[in-house]
Amino acid sequence: MSSCFLSNAAKIPSDNVDDKFLTNIEFESKLVSKWFNYYTKNGRKRFQRHLNRGEKYRTLIESILISHELPIELYYLGLIESGYVLEAKSHQSAVGPWQFIKSTGKNYGLRIDSQIDERQNIYMATHAAAKYLSDLHNIFNSWALSIAAYNAGEYRIMNAIRKGNTRSFNELIKKNLLPDETKNYVSKFWTAMMLDRYSYEFKFSKKENVKKLDHLNLKIKLVKNYKLSKLLKLSGMTKEDFFSYNQHIKTKLIKATKNRPVTLYLPQTRFVQFAKNLDGKKPSKLVKVKDPQVLKKFGFKNLNSGEKLQMTKLSKGRVRIKRLKNGQTIDIFPPKI
Repeated sequence: MSSCFLSNAAKIPSDNVDDKFLTNIEFESKLVSKWFNYYTKNGRKRFQRHLNRGEKYRTLIESILISHELPIELYYLGLIESGYVLEAKSHQSAVGPWQFIKSTGKNYGLRIDSQIDERQNIYMATHAAAKYLSDLHNIFNSWALSIAAYNAGEYRIMNAIRKGNTRSFNELIKKNLLPDETKNYVSKFWTAMMLDRYSYEFKFSKKENVKKLDHLNLKIKLVKNYKLSKLLKLSGMTKEDFFSYNQHIKTKLIKATKNRPVTLYLPQTRFVQFAKNLDGKKPSKLVKVKDPQVLKKFGFKNLNSGEKLQMTKLSKGRVRIKRLKNGQTIDIFPPKI
């Protein structure tokens, strides 16, 4: 994929636009047959793995596409790009589920450096892909051409349109103005979509009870350095689960500041506890003194019955008691057995 710039869009002719999702498109039968045979024969196991892996992220991806007012069928673009392997990398250095090259990723707001690669984060990368696809559709007003441009780059498709003096995908195919790789790509997309849609007929199974990523996840910004091991402990998540939400983390030490924070994503079930642990503040409560003599043994002087103290439970059974009257604080350790 290449970077998306919109300045020359108005110069493109605008006849025969296919404004619905891949309706009235005449796919080359030999290319559809090629991908059908591959997906149902030699590539069947691979395609089944992609379908299974995609189910983990599908609800999330479709909800993001809907939020950008895009057709949910664009889910299959990520499927044919990467099989939803988050760390996928092509020989052209395109990375992540949506296979962004570095320049395009940065143009669409993704952070990419030695520590963080947001192309591999399913949330961030899908939002970026949705913005890119929206831009492409604003240029071409055709999903067939937008998908073609996602593969070949928008300028290459613009040039084909100018040469053919048409925006019709079918006409561009007939005039042989689209690259062979791109014709293959659009046919591959359509075949994958149809095989999944009619998976039962073609004996592709749908995994039941797939552990889906929480599409109603919550994010938190780190503003100071943390070791990855510390974050795993604070979240209470396994390494595998943590990276399902945060594949963009590349180092064992996450460096963050207020000016350059690092965003983490967590499922709702883990977020509240993680935020509390990250804050480092232990829950405390106010108590009234019943027997001053007991606490005087620990160093509190002139303590009166009924006086209010702040009590905070610490780790390893310790209790911190703070006197509100003068700020005096003591830590009480559990007795050794």
